[in-house]
Amino acid sequence: MHSSVSIIGNGRLAWAIDVLEDRTVPSASPLATLEVPSGAAIGGNVDFTVVFENESDASTGFGSYVDLYLPATGADGVTGGNDGITFVGASVGTAALTPTIVTFGSNGVVDHPFAVTRSGAPVQIEGNPGDQLVVLPLPVATTPPGGSVSISVSAAIGADAVAGVPLQLRAGGGFALGNDELNNPDVDPSITNVVTSTRAKFTNLQGKSFSYTFVTDSQTFNKSTTAGVFTWQTSENAQTDLETFYSFCYDLLQNVSRGSTYDFDIISAEAGPFNGEGVSSVIGTERGDLLSEFWGRNFNSLFDNGTVITENAAAFQVGVWEIVHDTGLDVLSGNFSARAGSTNASFVALANTWLGQLDGTESDFVDLIGLGNPRNQDQITFAPESFQFESLATVTPFEDEYPCVLDVMAEHNVIVFDEARLTATDVEGSLLVGDDAFLNAVGIGARLADDTGGDHLVVGDDIEFNIGQVFFGDLVYGDEAIISEVGFPLGEARQDTVIDFVMLEAELSASSETLGGLPTNGTVLNDAGTLRLDGADADLNIFHLTAADLEAANTIVINAPAGASVVVNVSGQSVNISNLGMSINGTTREFVLFNLYEATTLEMSGISFQGSMLAVDAVVTFDNGNLEGALVAQSIYGNGQYNLAPPQFSICPNVPSYVMEHGGGSTSGGTAVPVTVSYNPVNTWEGGFQGEIVISNDSNQLLNGWELTFDFIPQVNEVWGASMSQEPDETYVLNNLAWNSVIAAGESVTIGFTASGDPSAMLQDVLVNGEPV
Repeated sequence: MHSSVSIIGNGRLAWAIDVLEDRTVPSASPLATLEVPSGAAIGGNVDFTVVFENESDASTGFGSYVDLYLPATGADGVTGGNDGITFVGASVGTAALTPTIVTFGSNGVVDHPFAVTRSGAPVQIEGNPGDQLVVLPLPVATTPPGGSVSISVSAAIGADAVAGVPLQLRAGGGFALGNDELNNPDVDPSITNVVTSTRAKFTNLQGKSFSYTFVTDSQTFNKSTTAGVFTWQTSENAQTDLETFYSFCYDLLQNVSRGSTYDFDIISAEAGPFNGEGVSSVIGTERGDLLSEFWGRNFNSLFDNGTVITENAAAFQVGVWEIVHDTGLDVLSGNFSARAGSTNASFVALANTWLGQLDGTESDFVDLIGLGNPRNQDQITFAPESFQFESLATVTPFEDEYPCVLDVMAEHNVIVFDEARLTATDVEGSLLVGDDAFLNAVGIGARLADDTGGDHLVVGDDIEFNIGQVFFGDLVYGDEAIISEVGFPLGEARQDTVIDFVMLEAELSASSETLGGLPTNGTVLNDAGTLRLDGADADLNIFHLTAADLEAANTIVINAPAGASVVVNVSGQSVNISNLGMSINGTTREFVLFNLYEATTLEMSGISFQGSMLAVDAVVTFDNGNLEGALVAQSIYGNGQYNLAPPQFSICPNVPSYVMEHGGGSTSGGTAVPVTVSYNPVNTWEGGFQGEIVISNDSNQLLNGWELTFDFIPQVNEVWGASMSQEPDETYVLNNLAWNSVIAAGESVTIGFTASGDPSAMLQDVLVNGEPV
């Protein structure tokens, strides 16, 4: 059977169940994936790709089609303007597709032209009034198991689109004739798309305090936590209200933080949880069936007119943990058990009562899914709605020919992607730190004038801040904050995720590489330690120096026309600048950028540096001096002061498309990034096993997007940490997900999977982005 879940008036989840005919093989499984550039010019077209796949390994789908949801009404969802995205055309190869375009009416509901319910009625799709549903029948009427089709799509960005405000596209797909080439919905209904991932915000946890002992293969945990029901909010459409759903944790060794948003892979319940630290990462069919029956019997008892009964919610969560992490179905004994303080709790007794009632009655079973994330706590919940747009992507309109990622340097005084350790200094503008920050006696944002809002100190992970002040706006941190004697006169400290540091680093790195390859159009004269850079171009002047040039210089003089931009490219991995005088004539420091495109270390002392610095990969140590401009670096240390002089240079490098489209996997210029791939079976059972594949970036540069291809004799059944397609002759293709598309230098990603067959088999003919490994 398949199931759907919806929200009813009292906030509870309600079931709608359709029983389909018995099948000797699983249904065909349609999947549509968007590959969309992150930006597109206002008034122009955005070209993107939809990959349609049949994920089934056994069944052919008939009547293949793709659904596109285009926000024709723009980001505000209001009809009557020309600020959204509308369909232009689509093709497969050289064959143009004939679309069916349906505009959502005032009630926000349209009938799908192909998909029907079991009774033959059209499937109804919800959307924002005025937006477009574009249905593209594919020129291949059938899609075999593992087959895929690539569709090229062009859409128009309205002339009134708002620059910098993202527009969200969605895609799905299906088989109009199901598994049967005969159009007979009474026997074989159409098959609509399935959901493969979701983004959700953890908003609440309602339950009771619970103390437990958990024994793994390697150690014993004695912990106390809250056992109860999790509340989440997720949005498939930026113009609609958030949808609420409930879940329970089935991963004891990881955490989620209330108020934070997470990306989850949607997996079958028995294929999780993802955490493998001393715990089997796959609970299997038997425990999956127990969870299904436990849920079907008891979930509705958790609510009273829409209000959570915390006692029952705690009992339910404890029962889930017992099923997943123990074998005896008794919360008072075994590898998972209540400990002192909770053994006599009434909800523990209730959990044991419910567990004792499980007898395998299939009529009590419900369809469950796992929400898996290798880095965070996994959840278990209802199966999703039967119709969803499973692929979402955003396009951000911009006014220039290319997205000017360097403009971020005008908005933020200092940007670092690893850690910052600053003492007794000031950052006069805003400070962004991708990892941890350690600040002592530091002022942030003192010269942000009358700006009383915004996030002016953003830390991706942990922060320790002792003595100081954030003069304007908020401190935003990702994980933990230790704050002592720090003032927030016009803001506050809060936990949130507001910046994609991985993508920002990739785009700035690509910009730096591009600038480093520009030819010189000015002259450089070295006169007894004085470097004179003369440029005559009214727009952009390019110079090239070496790290040795800078280290030997005692003075730099830059001459360029007023208002002209200046880029000084500096080659060399180790850069040392000390006791250096600077003079800028004609133009000003706001138009000067030093691009240290090869630097991994930068040491500065005893200087007043005039201009901005782009040193994405550099570890910066800066003492006894000040920088008059913006800095981008890997990490920063010392007491150097960063003064606010927002860049005004009109430099907009054409960032390579592999960065903007989250794909590619090589550096600009096409040089392959060296990687290694390792495989290891981590758990086995009769007839099957769980394995891990690790892709390691052995270079000193980013790997921007990856595709792993290999031959493997065992049958891979399920994958997490990647999307998978299977080609003929035991060949598998794994592609990155959005959250792990970039592998930093020296870092790695881990892909997990389950398979049937011999776990000692080896990966053969391994390719990463088409290159042998």
